[in-house]
Amino acid sequence: MTRQGGGHGLCGILVAAPWMLLQNPSVVESAGAAGGTICIFMGFSSLDDLTPVLLRGYQAGTPARLVYKAGYAEEEQVVPTTLEKLAETARRQKERYLGLIYVGPCLKGDDRSECPL
Repeated sequence: MTRQGGGHGLCGILVAAPWMLLQNPSVVESAGAAGGTICIFMGFSSLDDLTPVLLRGYQAGTPARLVYKAGYAEEEQVVPTTLEKLAETARRQKERYLGLIYVGPCLKGDDRSECPL
């Protein structure tokens, strides 16, 4: 998914498994340099290893979201955080394995019209 976002330029989303990013850190660097947002599925158990790789492409204060039960209207939970606090925030949650992790600039601010995450 790629589209022009209002004040944040290109709003691209890369969907990946944690192992793919760990084996190919240049993908993270490229996504970060292009201003893209990464969505990682089932990566909570890999956050301690993923965070240093994500920091190769994004600044520590980059917005991030932990999304649990995505698509279940009554049960979906979106937990806002930053890249530097991602692992710490995830450890405070009940769920340890299932969910999505978003990291990227399109998560800035409250203007959900740019990237509705």
